[in-house]
Amino acid sequence: MNRYLREWIRGFLVALVSMLIFAVAIGGFLALTLLVISMEEGGKPLSDSAIPLTQAVILLTQGTGFETHSFRLTLVPLLLTLLLIALIASLTRRSVATAHAYAAGLLTWTIINWIFTQGVSVALIDDSWLIICKTDMVFTLGWVVGSCRNSRWLARAMRSVQQHTSVGFRSAVRLGVSLALVLLALYLLFGLIAVLVWIVRGHEAMATLFQLDNMQMGSRILTSIAAVVWLPNSMMWALSWLFGGGFAIGDLASFTLWMGQSHALPPLPVFGLFPKALTNPSLISVLVSLPFFLSLFLGLLALATRRVIRFPARTTAKAKERQAQTQGKSGSGSDAQVRHLVEQLIYAAGSFCLTSALVALISSLCFALSNGSLGRIRLRKVGVDLMASVQAVGKPTAMGLFAAWLLAVLGWSIIFAIRWSIAKAARSKRGQSPSAASASSFQDKDPLAHEDDSEPQPSPILTSEESVTN
Repeated sequence: MNRYLREWIRGFLVALVSMLIFAVAIGGFLALTLLVISMEEGGKPLSDSAIPLTQAVILLTQGTGFETHSFRLTLVPLLLTLLLIALIASLTRRSVATAHAYAAGLLTWTIINWIFTQGVSVALIDDSWLIICKTDMVFTLGWVVGSCRNSRWLARAMRSVQQHTSVGFRSAVRLGVSLALVLLALYLLFGLIAVLVWIVRGHEAMATLFQLDNMQMGSRILTSIAAVVWLPNSMMWALSWLFGGGFAIGDLASFTLWMGQSHALPPLPVFGLFPKALTNPSLISVLVSLPFFLSLFLGLLALATRRVIRFPARTTAKAKERQAQTQGKSGSGSDAQVRHLVEQLIYAAGSFCLTSALVALISSLCFALSNGSLGRIRLRKVGVDLMASVQAVGKPTAMGLFAAWLLAVLGWSIIFAIRWSIAKAARSKRGQSPSAASASSFQDKDPLAHEDDSEPQPSPILTSEESVTN
C-alpha cells in the first residue's frame, strides 16, 4: 500500500476513534442522567433527547455555545476540553504524526463536527465558519501535543537554537519558563484547595437547594458529577477570589474577599458552594500577599542555588602566575569577576522578566477561557473581571521576583564592599592596589574552592545544560 495512503488512513482513524470514544462516554452519561431524572420525576421519558444533547455538549466542549427559549449557555466545561485534547494527543502518539495524517484527521474532524451542527435541537450561537475554526483549533492542539515528542522539525529547531545561542542564554530561558510553570502550578493548586474548602463549608447550603428543587438522590448524585466538568473554571474563579480579584455571577451576585452578596440567583445547587466574605483582616492580607511572597521565595531560591549564581573558584598558585602574565591584556582579576557577576545578574533579570510575562499571559488566557454566560440579560457575564484578575496574579508575582533580584544585587554589593575593605586594610602595607587586593581576598576566601591546579572557568548562570535537566 502506498505510504501516503497509509498516513491518510491513520489520520482519519485518529479523528474518528477520538470522537467515537468521547461521544460514547458523554452520550452514555447524559442518557443515564435523563433516564434517572425521568424515572424520579414520573414524566415522559427523556432518552430521545440524549443524542442531540450529546452533540450540543460536544460542540460546547470545543467553545460553541447554544441557547433555547429559556436560557443561553456559553460556559465551556474546561475539564471536558482538556480530556478531549488529551485523548487526541494519546491517539496521535500511537499513529504517524505527519502532515498527510494531520490533513486527513483535520478534514475528518471538521466533517464530523459539521454533522453535529446539523443534528442539534438547540440554536447554536456561533456562525458555521467560527464553529469550524474552534473545532479545528482543538484538534490541532491535541495533534501538536501528541506529535511534539517525536517531531523531526522540533528536533531540528532545537539544534538550530543550540548552534546560534549561548549556553547562558538558553539557561536563562529555561529558568524563566520553568519558574513560570512552577508558579502557575502552585497557583492552580491554591485554586483547587480553595474550591475544596468551599465544598466543605457550603455543602449544607447545596443540600438545602437540592431540597428546594425537589431532587431525589439519583438526580443529586448525577448532577453533582456533571458539575465536576466545570472544575477548572471554578479553580480559576477561586484563584482570582483568593488573590483579591473576585468573580461575579452576572448582575445577580458578586464575590470577593471583602464582600459576598447575591440577589435572586437561580436555585442551582452549585451556587450554594460560593464563598462568603472573610471577616479576618489578617487572613485577607496574607491571602492577597501570597503571590508576592511565593514568587519572592522561589526567586531567592533560584538565585541561591549553585545552578544560578556560583562563587568563582579559588585561583591556585600556578593559576595566579598565568593570571599575572595575562593581566595586562585582559584587565585586573577584580574587574573580570565583577563583569562575570554582572553578566550572571543580567541573565537572572532576563529570566525573571520572562517568568513575569509568561505568568501574566497564561493566566489571562485561562481567566478568559473560564468565563461565559448562563443567560441573556442578568446572567450574561459569568466569571472574573479579566483585568482585575490578571493584575491580582501578575503584578505581585513580578514584584516578588524583582524584590528577589534586588536582594541578590544588594547582597553581592555588601559582600564585595566588605571584602574590598578587608583586603585594603590587610595589604595596604605591601603597596598593593585595593582592586587587586580585593580580587585576591575574594579568591582566597572562596568557600567553594577547588584544590586542583586547573585554570578557573567562569561559569554562566547555568554551568551546563545538563545541570538544568538534572
